[in-house]
Formats: sequence, C-alpha cells, structure tokens
Amino acid sequence: MKNSVKVLLSIIVVCTGINFACIGCTINDQKLDYNEVNGYMSESVTTKTDRENNNSADNSGIYNSDITKQNSSKQPKGEDMSTQLPSDEGTSRSTSINKADEKIKLPLEGLTICIDAGHGKTDRKADLKEPIAPGSDIMKAAIASGTSGVATKITEASLNLAVSKKLKKALSEKGANILMIRETEYCDLTNVERTELWNSSGADLTIRIHANGLNDNTVSGVLMMVPGNKYIKDDEMLQKSTLIGKYILEGVLKHTKAKSRGTVVSNELTGFNWSKIPVVLLEMGFMTNPEEDKLLNTDSYQNKIVMGIVEGIEKYQAEMNTK
Repeated sequence: MKNSVKVLLSIIVVCTGINFACIGCTINDQKLDYNEVNGYMSESVTTKTDRENNNSADNSGIYNSDITKQNSSKQPKGEDMSTQLPSDEGTSRSTSINKADEKIKLPLEGLTICIDAGHGKTDRKADLKEPIAPGSDIMKAAIASGTSGVATKITEASLNLAVSKKLKKALSEKGANILMIRETEYCDLTNVERTELWNSSGADLTIRIHANGLNDNTVSGVLMMVPGNKYIKDDEMLQKSTLIGKYILEGVLKHTKAKSRGTVVSNELTGFNWSKIPVVLLEMGFMTNPEEDKLLNTDSYQNKIVMGIVEGIEKYQAEMNTK
C-alpha cells in the first residue's frame, strides 16, 4: 500500500508542481509520518529535475519541442523573432529614419531656366535700333510694343507677363531655378540687352513668351519659333533649341487642343541671334482673333498653356539626363 501511496505522491508532485509539507498525512486510510512524506517528495522532485535536465540537453525531446511550438504560436506570421531584440529594433528604426530623411529629387532640379515675358512698358525711344546679330550691319528695332486683344483690349505685354508668372511658379515647383527678365509691366531692356542678361546668368535655356497678331482675324493657333543657323554656328545649341521647341509645342497642343501653326526656324530675331544658350519663342495664340483673344485671357486656358510648357521641358530634361 505504501508503494501505491508513494507512486501517487510522485505523480501529484510531477504533474502539479505542488510541494507537500504536511505532518500526519492520510491517504487511502493510511497515515504517513513526516519523514515518509518528505522522503517521497524528495525522491519525486529529484526524479522530475533529472528528467528536465535530460530533456534540455536533447533538442529533439518532447519538452523542448513543446516550448518551441508555444513560442511559434505567439510569433506573428512572417516576422523574424530576431528583429524583436533591442539591438535589431534600434537598427530598424534607424533605417526608417534615414529613408525618411532621403530627399526626393524633383524632375527639373539643377536646371536654370530664363523666362522672357515679351515686350513691356519702357522709357526708351521707339526708333532705337541695334544689330540683328553680333558683327552684323543689319539693324533692327531694339524695342517693340507688341499687339493687343481685339476683344479684350488687353495688351500682349500684360498677357505675356500673366502667363510667365504662372510658368515661373509651376517650373519652380518642379525644382527648376528661374530667372525672370521682367516681373512687372515695366521693362527698359532692348532685345540685345535681354539676351545678354540670360547669357551671363548661367541659365541653361530661355523660353520667350509671346502672343501673335495678324491683319486676318480668322487665323488662330499656337506657333513655335526656334533659331536658324545663318548667324549661329553652335550646332549643339541649335539642336537643343529645336528639341525644346518640339516638346513644348507638343505639350501645349496636347493640353489646349489648339490648332497647330507648326514650328518656324527663324534667322531674323535679334533675341535668337545674340543668344549663346538654347532658346525658343512660343506664340501662344492670335490676339487678333476675337475668340482666341478671349480664351487666351482666361485663367483656365493660361493654366493649360503652362502645363504644356512644363510637360515639354520635363520631357526634354529627361532625354538630356539619359545622354
């Protein structure tokens, strides 16, 4: 009977972990003395400890296998438990901060663009002339007043300035550095002086903003002008000017849905022939056409023109970056 009691006590100790310290315990009507109880307990605890030690030494044992299963069930799917350690967590946090601090490069970052809003009020003499090109004997008017809207009565100079300011904002948001030839209605520069300003500014290219005028009030559409090679011998400058003009015209036509007047290669513009950097001139539309005049002087249409110009420059710059 005592052997049965001994076995029962051992099972209780092993299964429950309860330590008995009783005097005069009775099991199955048999009274055990203090020494017997302690003896059974000591033997049982020793047996349990030995078994635990053996299981710890054997990774394939049932005890260690159960612990592994328990830990796995607590671990989120797909998560490496090693990342939960303080050192790994710190590394992960540091990596996240570094990525957040990385600056996203804008599409036109590093590009300096000159915007020349055509015409403007001046105190200079209207009959002032200057050479059409460096070293040329051909003289042209140094300052021109531009056209005006047949319907809106708004001057071309004012329209050019309004669009140029919007263009400055849009290009700046794309990361470009902007040089404005003028930002007010007043401009006292001749065509040669404008060109010399952007030549010495470090600008990468110049966009000249103009509107068209003609005696025929039925003519409408967008016209792009690029320099020819009569006075300019820099082939790279001419090629870049042509490419910029192509992409800008495509962009403006895409957004405005205006009629295309195509691209004109000109050797007769002072602002082209004196330029040492790529340059184009956009004729946004005909202010002598009543419907187009009204359209040109709306915010929505001006915004479309600006979007087209920006898109064209982005496309040009992307192509230059691949070369």
